[in-house]
Amino acid sequence: MSNRDARPLPIKALSALHDAAIEEIYEGNERWGIPILLGLHTGLRRNAIGHFTDEWIDEVDGGREIKTPKLAECKLEEDGCYYCNLDKSGGPAGHFRPKTGQGEQRSIPIFTTFYDYHREEIRETELGGWLDHWFATNDAGWGYAPKNLSYALRRVADRRFETIKESHEGSEYRDMGNSEELVLDIITHDLRATWATQCLRNGVDDTTLMDWAGWADSDMIDHYRSFIGDPGDTERDKYENGKSGDDSSDDGNADVDMTKVVDVYSSITEGEQINPANYDTAVLEAAYEMVQAS
Repeated sequence: MSNRDARPLPIKALSALHDAAIEEIYEGNERWGIPILLGLHTGLRRNAIGHFTDEWIDEVDGGREIKTPKLAECKLEEDGCYYCNLDKSGGPAGHFRPKTGQGEQRSIPIFTTFYDYHREEIRETELGGWLDHWFATNDAGWGYAPKNLSYALRRVADRRFETIKESHEGSEYRDMGNSEELVLDIITHDLRATWATQCLRNGVDDTTLMDWAGWADSDMIDHYRSFIGDPGDTERDKYENGKSGDDSSDDGNADVDMTKVVDVYSSITEGEQINPANYDTAVLEAAYEMVQAS
């Protein structure tokens, strides 16, 4: 697959991949669909998803969150998987140490819903329920090493091949030995990048997102913010609160529907055609200002 940096899924592809994962699960293939939902809605890295167990789930304030362990025995193979026996794994042989720029245990909420900006509606993630269902009958994990998450992602994404190909910058031919196979240009770290941009779209503050993601500085925040054209809190607040950047005057944008603004902005930046007649003038103006600001 592509040797490239992570690239978040556009809103249309996110919606399609979530549908595909749920479809996979309903057909009895939880071990393929649940890990994809886990990546999309918690931002866990590939190795963490591969080693995930119910021991990482904690009840808190009426909800649930993931507490990544500082160190955990690898149960993927009898003596630990290949990764957990490498010197660079960061722990003793046969143990997994999650990567984090902060070098400490992290807490990540398991969201019960997400806003589907493509369909313009709040949707159930269904993640918590499926995790419960899986671990009620399985002692640990998905039964495959982290490297096989790439296969699971391709299997699930292929259910919406054309939609994801169209909005996530295409496909590529992969050498299969004696032949070549057309596969989607999608990698597992794209799931983490997608989660990060979703958090930013929904107003998660930088400090909180850094804690959830395990980033030591804000460089990655700025990187992922560039994908959604959000130049910073000041610009976002100008539209959401009806105040100018210096908070000194009312610019008349208090009633702008930010969901529609983001939808129009995403369509513009993804090269999609929009029908101006479907949107208020204020929405179009705010979206085009965000394009210019980005």
